Parts: sequence; structure tokens; C-alpha cells
Amino acid sequence: MATIIKSTEKPAQIPVTRSVVVKGKAYKEQQDIKELYVKAFADRRSIIDEAKQQAVLAKEQAQVEGANEAFAEAAEMAVQIFMDRAKECADLKAPLTRLSAEISKKILGGPLSLDKANQESVINDGIQKLRSRRKLKIQVSNPETLAAIQKQPDFEIEAATDLPPGFLRVVTEVGSALWDEGHARTKIISMLGSNSANEP
Repeated sequence: MATIIKSTEKPAQIPVTRSVVVKGKAYKEQQDIKELYVKAFADRRSIIDEAKQQAVLAKEQAQVEGANEAFAEAAEMAVQIFMDRAKECADLKAPLTRLSAEISKKILGGPLSLDKANQESVINDGIQKLRSRRKLKIQVSNPETLAAIQKQPDFEIEAATDLPPGFLRVVTEVGSALWDEGHARTKIISMLGSNSANEP
């Protein structure tokens, strides 16, 4: 015989028992998710902080490199100015020789009694004195490394102990500038070579 269920009656519910094991696993997974989220957030913050720190360091490094290049350029320009000045002084040799001959004729009424070698020596001494009136000071840890320039009357080579390794310092009246010693030596020797033909 069939049981008739009235529409107002609810069917009997079957009790659902929740497993303690499943509940424990879900809780553990929730905790793992929270830990992963916290770790991911901390990792993200760490990556951002590290990127910011690297950006600051890169900026500072770029500024230092830019300043070093500017100092090296200023030092090179100072040396070049003194080399150009030495060349201009050497170029005075021929006009001074002609001028002394003309003065001798007009004042003494004839040529100089000094032979050509002595006349040239007097003019060379005058040019050297003119060049040595102003000197460019170069400080270096080992002055022997600039022996070639040490012979020039325009430069004063001085030993210094406060220089960073591998650098020299060019000192002018308005300030000083560091210059990579290897590059400076190469550049200075090159400048000296181009001026050697004009040396008195």
C-alpha cells in the first residue's frame, strides 16, 4: 500500500554527518592559503624594495660615473691648455730670432756678435723662463710614472698619498680634478709627442 504524502508534510531528512577528517583538511588548506598569501605579499614587498634600492644605487652610480667623466675631461683640458701654451711659446722662437737681429741692426748698427748657437741658447732660455712662470701641478702616487712630463717647465709633478688607487690629480688655480692615471699617462705622452717638433 502506498503512502500518500500531503503537500504540507516534508519528507523525512536523512542526517548528514560531517567527517572530522574533511573539516580538518579544509582548515589546514585555509591556513596554507593564508600563509602563501602572506609570503607572496612579503615577497612582493621585498622585490619592490630591492628594485627601488637597485634603482637608487644605479642612479648614484650613474652620477658618480658622470662626475668622474666630467673631472677627467676638465683635467685633460687643463693639460691640453698648458701643452698648447708650450707650443705657442715654441712658435715664438723664429719671430724672436728675427726681432733680435733687427734690434741689433737698428741699435748696435750691425749683426749680433754672438754666434748662432749662443743666440739660439739665449732665446731657448727666455722661452723656458716664459713657460715656467705658470705651472700646472699634477699630483700622483708615484712621480716616476710621469717622468716624461716632469722635464717640461710648464708642469710640476708632486707625490700625493691621499689619491684613490689608479688616479692622479690635476690641480689648477680654480680647483682640482681626478683623472685615470693610465689614460692620463697615455694622453699626456701623446700630447708631448705632437708638441716635440716645436720644442725649443
